[in-house]
Amino acid sequence: RLADMTVTLQDTLQPLTIDVAADDEHAVQVIYNPADSTITLDRTCSGGPTTKYDTCAFSITPENGQLKLRFIMDRYSLELFVNDGQQAATITYYTPQEADRIQFHAETPVQIDVEFYPLKL
Repeated sequence: RLADMTVTLQDTLQPLTIDVAADDEHAVQVIYNPADSTITLDRTCSGGPTTKYDTCAFSITPENGQLKLRFIMDRYSLELFVNDGQQAATITYYTPQEADRIQFHAETPVQIDVEFYPLKL
């Protein structure tokens, strides 16, 4: 739940969803769609009141076929940096503190490298 995580994707042509602050009912989703080169942040299942601002999408540009996503997570927020700060986004979320899983979802195998560092307050 308190972490600094970097996910690097190599030549990914398939959509990939990364759930953070997840449990069986809650999650904040970071969705990479290579078909239109977008990242979508979706907190509609985060447990808080839903609003029209629960999802946001932005265009990204992979560099040399590689996409680097750095997640800095604390109790109630996520900062996402794309390709070392080429793009950045910050969201807050309200999942229960026990929702501490990180899950990766793809329809077909995807090659990723993950660096994970727990943080302390």
